Amino acid sequence: MAQQYVPTNYAGDGSTTSFAIPWPYLNKTDVQITVDGAITTDFTWTSSATINLYAAPAVGSSVTIQRNTNAWTMVTNFTAGDLTAVSLNRAFYQLLYVLQELYVAVTNPVAFAALAGFVFSGPWNSGTYYLEGTTVSYSGGSWRAMVANTSIVPGTDGGVTWFPLALQGDPGASGATAVVGGQTTVNFGTGLGSNIATTTVSDTGVLATSAINVRLIGVATADHSADEHVVDNITVTPTNIIPGVSFDIIALSTGLWPLTRGAYTVSWIRK
Repeated sequence: MAQQYVPTNYAGDGSTTSFAIPWPYLNKTDVQITVDGAITTDFTWTSSATINLYAAPAVGSSVTIQRNTNAWTMVTNFTAGDLTAVSLNRAFYQLLYVLQELYVAVTNPVAFAALAGFVFSGPWNSGTYYLEGTTVSYSGGSWRAMVANTSIVPGTDGGVTWFPLALQGDPGASGATAVVGGQTTVNFGTGLGSNIATTTVSDTGVLATSAINVRLIGVATADHSADEHVVDNITVTPTNIIPGVSFDIIALSTGLWPLTRGAYTVSWIRK
């Protein structure tokens, strides 16, 4: 009876280099080893069921051994007189192993990504040897190795070596300018008062081209009620912008008796 298949996981302990392969395979090239998700070819076969890594995986690292049977090329090409038990078995096992791996893939998203060739190996590095199907990030994009390679920069050969899965787009249009604002007061003084008053608003974000809107609002002060803010004829205007520093608000009393006194509340918005 055929043995069941699931990828085999080991935990690195900083000293172990020998790892068992508990399931059958057709060819040694179908066996893939990853350490913390990165494919490695730095190992040797010590037997048909054991591999030995050149360096012991670090403590806490994850070692995964999985099988990727070739599903696109027949392992046995039958010819006249070649219908033997051995050739039939190899053909059957190829189909069986592919189906087992497919089952693992559709029931395990991580295994599915590996089977589909999306084994992410982190940022591209010129000194790393990449197997076909390895996925890396480079220059704001994601790339899949179409062939095994080393030192080939993604995007330099028209997709022959590295196929772009996702690329960084061009910068978009600038968004709306931030709107800021606040409240202040203009004070016409005491006694007989005045028909003009000025206040300075500190604003480090103001520009020479900034649009500033100002108006009296119905917020009472110690000198005037909210209603007086509505009925008194007071106009306010922004002026004297000093970029990155401040701007002024000039208030003008335009009633029949133009003199007024005390403070009025002013709202300002700058964008």
